[in-house]
Amino acid sequence: MLARPLSEVEKTIALETLNNKRNGILSAVVFSSDQEEALREDDTATLASIRSYRVGSSLIKKALQLLVYENPELQVCINDDLKYEQIKTINYHDVLNKLDFDNVIDEKINCYHSIPLYLLREIFNKTKFELNKPLWRMFIVDENMLVFHGHESLFDNFSVMNLQKKLYNTIGTLQSKKNDQQQSGQVLFESKFAKHFDFPKSIFDSSKLYLPAVAKDLLQLQTQSFFKNVYLQTIKKPIDFFNSTPQYEILNHKTSIVFNFNDLCGSTVFGNISPSQFQNLKKALELENITLKTFMASLSMMCLQPFTASMNKDDFISFCFPIDLRKDLLYYEKDNASLGGLVYKKIIVECPLAMISDSAYDNATFHNGYDPKNVKIPKADPKFAEKLFEYKFNQVAAHIQSSVDQRVKVWKRNKFNDDDFKRMKFGKKDAQEQKYFEINDLTDFKLEPKGGKTSEKYKPKEIFFVKSENPESFMSLSFTYCELSGMNICIQYPEGYNMDDYVSNFETLITRLVES
Repeated sequence: MLARPLSEVEKTIALETLNNKRNGILSAVVFSSDQEEALREDDTATLASIRSYRVGSSLIKKALQLLVYENPELQVCINDDLKYEQIKTINYHDVLNKLDFDNVIDEKINCYHSIPLYLLREIFNKTKFELNKPLWRMFIVDENMLVFHGHESLFDNFSVMNLQKKLYNTIGTLQSKKNDQQQSGQVLFESKFAKHFDFPKSIFDSSKLYLPAVAKDLLQLQTQSFFKNVYLQTIKKPIDFFNSTPQYEILNHKTSIVFNFNDLCGSTVFGNISPSQFQNLKKALELENITLKTFMASLSMMCLQPFTASMNKDDFISFCFPIDLRKDLLYYEKDNASLGGLVYKKIIVECPLAMISDSAYDNATFHNGYDPKNVKIPKADPKFAEKLFEYKFNQVAAHIQSSVDQRVKVWKRNKFNDDDFKRMKFGKKDAQEQKYFEINDLTDFKLEPKGGKTSEKYKPKEIFFVKSENPESFMSLSFTYCELSGMNICIQYPEGYNMDDYVSNFETLITRLVES
């Protein structure tokens, strides 16, 4: 059954995926139980004994089947005419894959606050989406980690998290009912048994979205490339971050990475902030009246200083902030967010490099009045370096926060008649002209059990989010939150570039700030 043609935005993403310029979006949840956590305290416990208290493939399969039948987005493919079409039959082997470790040590090494890195490479570099095939797949790692890989023409950052939330609630419902969890047969879905097929329209095809007469102004909203400036002019030596691919010369990267996107996984670094540190950070940010995404972007701007030293101070770094629009649109209920569909907009903020130059502080005028703290400290003062950093950081944070707030207000006032929204549909798609640092804040998504005793429920222990490399961003920073483990951070950048300094600076600064 035909659903509808792809919108222009969806079609662009689909073609980029078919041409190996991107390969989807990924979210992962690690589940645990009280029994498993108690058993982990026993040094003699084996992985097999621990697995007996985990969610398990049988329960996951049953929950997945219910989810597919309830959500048309999981039933479709993209056909040869670039239209969404309902698939007649989906077998488990079409979308479900398993990965099991041999022992507890191997699992701890590969899954410590992270998704197994070789699994990421396998997914993004080798597991491709094809026409007339499902637009998603699920990987089960050691019976307790569920990794969802979705096609970006149908799933955005927020819909993949909504899907994990619905899957978790479905697992909880099945577990509390204590049904027979044995799943027989190979068929996951058959269209003839589907009760309804109400496939959502694309918001980018809304009749309220139109191109205004001043269309040329949209071109001025496009981000400018500093990809070549930062990476091709200032980075001296590429490295193989995980020793899994050979080192390259910069000239080779001009063809193999910048243009052909052969490596869609890139270098991926995971980190973690404990629950108590995260709560302390949130309290501090509330006092400063800035959001977590602004804080992360400002921190990244400061960490990129070593790479911008040789650049012109009139240049800028562009940050992209995907914003979920579901709660603002009337046909999306707050507690029943749509699984699939692109229901978001990108806010792009340009940060001039002049903000992080020393001259910005030297030329600043301090009107302190009666405030002894608001005084320009001389360079000979031992606290000068700290004051200089604080000044730069505050300048960047204030600029980003005010820009994001202003663009959010414009959306709430104008809805579809919004420049950010129109840029996504009508703007040029030139990989050389649109490179930004993407900030993905997904800490608001909470997985909470519904009904039943908490001790009888599987609880989320870790949550992760990762995107493949794509033509629009040169780097991304994604973060999620879970009560048991805290905030997981994922830094991603093109394979082969020496970002040791950035990663080291970021780790040092965020550790210092959350512990202060």
